[in-house]
Amino acid sequence: MKRHKSIKAVIITLLLSLIAIDASTLDYPHNSINNIGCDTCHYVYTEEPAHLPPWTNHTPQDIDDTQFNTLCWSCHNGPIATYVRTHSSLQTDTSYGDWTNECRTCHNPHYQAQVKQSGVSAHLYSAVSTNIQVNQPSAGKSQLLKTGAGWTENQFEGMVVIPNTGGSKRRYGYKILSNTTDTLIVKGVIDESKVTAGTDTFAIIYGKLITSLIRLDRIIGVVPAKSGSKAVTLLNKTGTNSFADGDATRDGICEVCHTKTRHFRNGDQGEGDDPLHVNMGSPAETNCTDCHKHINGFQGMGGGAHMSHVIDSHGPQMDCSDCHGANTPPVLGDSQSLADTAVCDNCHSTDGAVNAKIYFNNDPGTWVGTDGEESFCGGCHDETPGNSQADGLGDNAANIAGNKSTYGFFVTGHGKESGNYPALSWQSTVAAGNPAANQSCSACHDLTIQHYNSGNKRIKAGFENDGDNTNCQQCHDPGTAATGAPEWYTTYADFDNSAHTTTKCTDCHDVHGASGVNK
Repeated sequence: MKRHKSIKAVIITLLLSLIAIDASTLDYPHNSINNIGCDTCHYVYTEEPAHLPPWTNHTPQDIDDTQFNTLCWSCHNGPIATYVRTHSSLQTDTSYGDWTNECRTCHNPHYQAQVKQSGVSAHLYSAVSTNIQVNQPSAGKSQLLKTGAGWTENQFEGMVVIPNTGGSKRRYGYKILSNTTDTLIVKGVIDESKVTAGTDTFAIIYGKLITSLIRLDRIIGVVPAKSGSKAVTLLNKTGTNSFADGDATRDGICEVCHTKTRHFRNGDQGEGDDPLHVNMGSPAETNCTDCHKHINGFQGMGGGAHMSHVIDSHGPQMDCSDCHGANTPPVLGDSQSLADTAVCDNCHSTDGAVNAKIYFNNDPGTWVGTDGEESFCGGCHDETPGNSQADGLGDNAANIAGNKSTYGFFVTGHGKESGNYPALSWQSTVAAGNPAANQSCSACHDLTIQHYNSGNKRIKAGFENDGDNTNCQQCHDPGTAATGAPEWYTTYADFDNSAHTTTKCTDCHDVHGASGVNK
């Protein structure tokens, strides 16, 4: 018994000593430069796997919400560190079953394993620095100068520079915020006790803590289950040894797991019907994450609003070339980035094009969920209407939202949120008018069905604009939603017996308020 206690004490002492080791034994960014050490993520006195903190043991919300991912997302939540989704069936599809990858499947949280594996081959640029300036060009940043480097502006943005590649000092890396032709601007104050400009050799690496060996058994829930491991080489975002370079050695991180995709399979179960992604211009050696973004869990077509534009029945079902022309995505048809392009301008209204760019990379529904239908639907249906074709030669969207200030659906129509409408023409001039209806577009329209060329203008079932005024009866029958005086007829039978019996309400009334005239 005493012996067992002694052994346990030795183990605990050993673990404590390991945790007390200087965090510089870890590679950037999970090291002392960012005030991260072993005890940031691991607790000695816990029975959780890998000595994870007890608070990571929780009831998961979905298959992605694993114990290990919870630890990663405790920092990678946006405000502290970059938030991204993991690669799983929740973001893509269920061709492999209901499956998910944990962050640790692709990333080694402790070391830049690609550098350890490939050595100097992992250095995208290496030389002796000319000068190092700390707290420049502003506090909390540093500049590393290499005279005559001849770099392309911002070609290393987001990568890592190691100011001194000698010995243990190679673990001191810094994120590159931007670069000029000869200067790297990095996040943080370079520790000048670890490097001497003009003497020590610096190196630029891709970084990202990519593992050198993918353990296939860590792909949770995949059908059929995978086993074994695959070697990975990822040294740059483009070119040889990038995400999927298309050569005979299937070691790209976007190649090694796939056995059912159409493109860039690992070869274990054939090549797929389009192995080099010819349908997108054979993008081998390009940056896969330009289209398959990590923030969206590497969804096909880039995630975000791509599905709504290309595939979904409620969208315009456009071809890639309608926006990208002959250019390779993500470059748009006018050779501009999303932020600077004008290709959105024809399909969306003036205001709508601006908002469409802001929300393009978000999940579908984010725009309407954040800014409401006035912004979303009004992004085409206003007085500078969108067009059904990217070249502007199609049909213009109906002006429903007006100018959104003096007239339109959300001002003089059923979308008015509060207050009262002006008195109707037959009412007393001192009458307050009916109270605001505060209705949304989706109160009458089904936003999930085919949009353009919809035979019934996406009207919901039971809301038909027919001879029985079925749509208006939904609210304006006495005792239903439109209870403010004056109501229409006491019963619909009274309407049928009136002089208006053969007319539709919409023959006289502009339900959208798009005309700006109070009827």
